[in-house]
Amino acid sequence: MDDSTEHDDGGVVWQFDDQVPDEADRDVDYQRERFVGTRRRILEAAARVLRDKGYAGARLSDIAALVRMRTASLYYYFESKETLAKEVFRVGTRTAIVHVGHELDRLGDDADAEARLAAAIRAHLHVHLGRSGVFGGAMIRVLGQAPADVRERHLVLERDYADLWRRLLEDAVKAEIVRDDVDLSALRMLLMGSLNWTSEWFAPGRLTVDQLADTAVDLVFGGIRALPRS
Repeated sequence: MDDSTEHDDGGVVWQFDDQVPDEADRDVDYQRERFVGTRRRILEAAARVLRDKGYAGARLSDIAALVRMRTASLYYYFESKETLAKEVFRVGTRTAIVHVGHELDRLGDDADAEARLAAAIRAHLHVHLGRSGVFGGAMIRVLGQAPADVRERHLVLERDYADLWRRLLEDAVKAEIVRDDVDLSALRMLLMGSLNWTSEWFAPGRLTVDQLADTAVDLVFGGIRALPRS
């Protein structure tokens, strides 16, 4: 049974796809909830191990240790490391698609292209730098190291997210917010690359996520060139 649910994390609704085996459907509700909760904890642990150790260095025993269970017990929830990696990548990307879409919907139909692009930048950073940003960090760190079938499945979903950003940038060009002589494909890759890489270096302290997002929006629309002194 596919019991798709969502998990709220500081304003970001994490898109877990809670696969409950048929035998669990016959159990009472609290046993099914326990299964779902354990599966999510395994996914978060897997994301941390993948992010910290890379794909080749990630061992199921390390993941099991984080959730305090035997390695053999992981196979009741996920059949392989590849399956775990696929789901970690799916959770990260699907969450970004849903959260950015939700923030755009909140603006309403009257919002201009600049406000929509700025909202998308802020929402993307909150997904990648929030409490469960390990999913995005794992994806960025190990996607290129993963087996071909893991990458291919992820790229199908990644194309949907890329299309969302392509439309935002095209609307910004039409609104004369972005120059029409800029290669939008290159711009999108540069923008997403810089936003994604924040998960490698950002640590709350000197800046909050909101302050970093404000800086990112300011640089996108204002650039880094100093204004002439009057």
